[in-house]
Order: sequence, then structure tokens, then C-alpha cells
Amino acid sequence: MCAFNLNWEGAPYSQFEMTVRLKETGTVEPLVYCPQDGPLRSAYENAGIHVEVFDHPLSGVQGLAAYQHAIEGFAARIREWNVELVYANTMQTFYAVDAARWLGLPSIWNPRESEPWQSYFDFLGPEISQRALECFCYPYKVVFVSDASRNSCAALNSHNNFVTVHNGLDREKFINILSKWPRELARAHLGLEKNELMILTVGTVCDRKGQIDLIEAVGQLNVPPDQKIRCIIVGDRPGDYSDRLKAAHLALPPSKRSMIEIIPETSDVALYYSAADVFACTSRIESFPRVILEAMAAGLPIVTTPVYGIVEQVQENINALFYQPGDAGALAGILENLISHPDLRRGLAESSRHVLDTLNEYEMMVSAYAKVFREAWLSGRTRRCAASSE
Repeated sequence: MCAFNLNWEGAPYSQFEMTVRLKETGTVEPLVYCPQDGPLRSAYENAGIHVEVFDHPLSGVQGLAAYQHAIEGFAARIREWNVELVYANTMQTFYAVDAARWLGLPSIWNPRESEPWQSYFDFLGPEISQRALECFCYPYKVVFVSDASRNSCAALNSHNNFVTVHNGLDREKFINILSKWPRELARAHLGLEKNELMILTVGTVCDRKGQIDLIEAVGQLNVPPDQKIRCIIVGDRPGDYSDRLKAAHLALPPSKRSMIEIIPETSDVALYYSAADVFACTSRIESFPRVILEAMAAGLPIVTTPVYGIVEQVQENINALFYQPGDAGALAGILENLISHPDLRRGLAESSRHVLDTLNEYEMMVSAYAKVFREAWLSGRTRRCAASSE
């Protein structure tokens, strides 16, 4: 099971949950590899799953000859682990698919991005980029998490091996986590006043997530003086975009600046969901974001950009209101409407859990992946040879 990173964020955590559940159901005996360490490592190990962390197989690689040598080196490690099936999470782990092909092992690739495939691998240079794109041909299945993401890569489906398995949220587990923070306790912990309205966004602070829209929207908000607003952005991580976000925050007038808090990445997002009144998703590019599922499970009204798989999750004017990415004025207008019309907030909020009921359930998602894993394993060379000799 090849991971992109071991941070508490959407794609790595979804892989973690799925891996643990597949182990619990006896579908796989997993071994996880990741080129960088992170907090999910201990979570895997607590679940009895071995994790290998060492330098990225393509670190420092330039040119096709060096790339092939690196793939053969990583394949040798896979052989040492006695692996029978390779799973690669996100497009960044294409090298694991290529190593599996070199070994003659079946593989499953789980792209979770929606960036244009035509330019996604340009950072690798033309020769290695071509090899990365060829990897779409090799897996038993390439499993996308939204139809929109799958359709955006349709030109690469030359082997008819693309499928969609929508993410499912383990609602029982999530609700149990939420229950540790009853609403009044959560709001008191965050210092929210009784009538203060909290707007929440959760996700790694980065350009793709577009949190600057919320900063700019707050700058344009027109609300009654007696209406207190708190916007909490959870998921800050040091970097250029974080610096831009904080500069935009500091540029606001003091009265608006005081409405916004920027919080570092945390595993305790339940605190913020429990305290929130409105959830905002400002992303430019998404596949099927976990935070939208969590916001619905928390019973929140949603304001979001209608990008890629998000429109497969929410229903406009039922539990969500849409604005176009980068249109901070439109976002401000929607927020003003929600702030001044509590009945609208309540109606959207009450519909959120019902909309979530219509989506893929967690156990259905796990069963779909288990089926793909079993079929992929049966397609492997060893099994095929055994079957043909019977």
C-alpha cells in the first residue's frame, strides 16, 4: 500500500481508514510504504500494520536511464517484502504501479486528484512524464473517487480499466468523535458568544483550497453591528500560500480582521465542526472531498464552489449554495444572506444529513474496494498459472 504522505489530511487519511478496514475484514494483509514520515504512521502501527519509510524512489532522478534504474531498485524492495498486489494512492505514487508492472504483479491505482493530466507530470520532464502517463494502462483497475475526475482522464482509458468508487464516510465513527465535543462545550472552548455565528472551513491551507476567498469575502461583508461573526480557517501549514493568506488577513481593517482565526492543522477537527453554524468550501480543484462529507454528517449548511466531484456530493439549494472560485463578492453575498436569514440556515442544515443518506455508505465503499482487490489478486500471474494447470 503505497502512500503519498502520512499527514492528517484527506487522501492519506482515507487510505488509512480503508487499509485498516480491509485488514479487519481479512481482505488484505497490508504493508504500507511512504517516502515521508508523519503522524499517521503511529495510527497504522497501533492498528497492527507495518509501515516502511525511506527516501522517495525517484529522489534526484533525472533522465530515463536513471528512472528505470530507480524503478528496478524499488521493485527489488517490493520483491523482498513478498508482495502479491500493489496499491498506489494518488497520482504521485505512479512509480509503484510501474514497479509492479516490471515485477509482473497486479496493481490498483487510486488517483484522488483532478488537475489536468496533460500537465500534471510536467515537473518530471518529458521522458519520465510519458512513463508516468503510460502507468494508466497497467493496473487491473484505476479507481477514481468521482465521476468528474474519471471523465477528465477519459482519453487515457485505453484499456477500459477505469472505475469510480465514491468515498464513503464512517458516520458512526465520526458521530462518536463529534459526541466528545457537545456543541455548547465546543463553543465555550473556542470562546464563542451565545449569538456569535461561526463560519468554518477545514483543509490544508494551499492555493488549490483557495481559502483566501473567505478572507476577501469577510472584507466585503455588510452585517448589522450587533451581529458577531467568527470565521475559523483550520488547516494552516507553513508555506508561500500560508504567507499570502496571513498577509491578506493582516491587510483587513481591524474590525474585520478580528472576525478571522487561522488555526494550524489538527487531528481534533470535531471541536470545530461541533461549534460551527456554516461550513464553507473554497476549493478550486477537488475530487470528492472528505470535509464535505464531514460537514453534512455534522448537519451544517454548506457554501461551496461547484467544482468536480463536489457537485456529486451536495445538492444546490437543498443543502448547499454555490459560488464560483475566486468570486469573493459572491461568497460575501451568500454569507450575508445566511447570516440574516436563520430559517434558510436551518433548512439547509436539516437537509444535509438527508443528502448524505443518498451517497455511498462507508461499508459499501469498503466492499467495492475489497472486490477490486480480490479480483486484482486473482488476475495475478501466479494465480493465472495455477488456474491454467488445473
